[in-house]
Amino acid sequence: MLAGPRISLNCSREGISQRRGRKIMMTPGELDEFLATQRTCRVATVSADGAPHVNALWFAWDGTSLWLYSVVRSRRWAQLRRDPRVAVAVVVDSGEE
Repeated sequence: MLAGPRISLNCSREGISQRRGRKIMMTPGELDEFLATQRTCRVATVSADGAPHVNALWFAWDGTSLWLYSVVRSRRWAQLRRDPRVAVAVVVDSGEE
């Protein structure tokens, strides 16, 4: 098990207004199954000069929130303290990069 602080991202669908997005959006069951079978994601934070900083992270899905594992002394953690904006992309883990 990994140590360190965990970041929880609530995966609510409220406020989604994309017309096309609703047609291709996963159902709650599909989303739950997908997130339960994946383990890696890409997390983008914002550096002090506004540039994106993207890294791969492991995550855990508890059915409502995505829990990200991060080291407290990482650049990512310092950037999140300064600016809490974050983007997360879950990657289909095929074992290849």
